[in-house]
Formats: sequence, structure tokens, C-alpha cells
Amino acid sequence: MLIEVNGKMQVKEIKKQFHYWFPNLKIEFFRTEHSGNEAQSKSEQLSNEFFIHDLEGVKSGDFQFESNMTVKAFEDKFRDELGLHVQVFRKSGAVYIETTKSDSMTLEQAEGEASLIPGSNEDEPEDLTDRDKWE
Repeated sequence: MLIEVNGKMQVKEIKKQFHYWFPNLKIEFFRTEHSGNEAQSKSEQLSNEFFIHDLEGVKSGDFQFESNMTVKAFEDKFRDELGLHVQVFRKSGAVYIETTKSDSMTLEQAEGEASLIPGSNEDEPEDLTDRDKWE
């Protein structure tokens, strides 16, 4: 699986690439890294219109990953290879929740678990720009 990242992109363009692979998961971008099993502060979250080149130390490139990676390994690899702090969120009904308690799950497991929750596979259009869905 591949996500293309370059400085001219906005956050929402990267999020859409990830969402293609995992329709019941999404990623959010933050200015700082989250620690352990703690939830990330919303005040540190980057807006969907934020341009990647506005962050210091971010690298452009193709980000390769596998569905059998743990959520934590995915987040760590994103940070280590591209300098971006991401957090995976899992769909639970009509909202997204942070995966802080399931960092040891694989992306595939998190996707599968989310698909089992009633209301997660509704046929309504997905709005990845809705930053408050997970509150």
C-alpha cells in the first residue's frame, strides 16, 4: 500500500489516500507526537487545509505500509520516515474514536472491528473534512 506525500499537498489529500485503503479508519495530523495511550490534544490538530510544507522537518516521498502493521508501527513509521505526527482513528457508529487503547492492533484488525459496529457502513457520503466527528 502506498501514500504519496509532498509539501504542496494539504492534509486532506493525504487523509483521502489512507481512507481509500481503510474506509472505516482515518488519520489525523498533529503538530506534536502523542505519548503512549494518551489521547492527542485537539488544539494540536492540523486543519484539513493545512499545507505540509508549512511544517518544519517534513520530508516528501512515497510512504509504503502494509495492512498487517500495528497501528503504533504505522504511526511511528509515518513520523520516522516523513516527520509527520499522525493518529489513527477508528469508526464507531457515526463517529470516529482515537485508537489509543488499540495501538497493538493491526490496521486490518482495526478496520475489521470498525466494520462490525452497527452504523459504521452506512451508505451516506463520508466527510473526511469533518473535524468534530470524533468528539
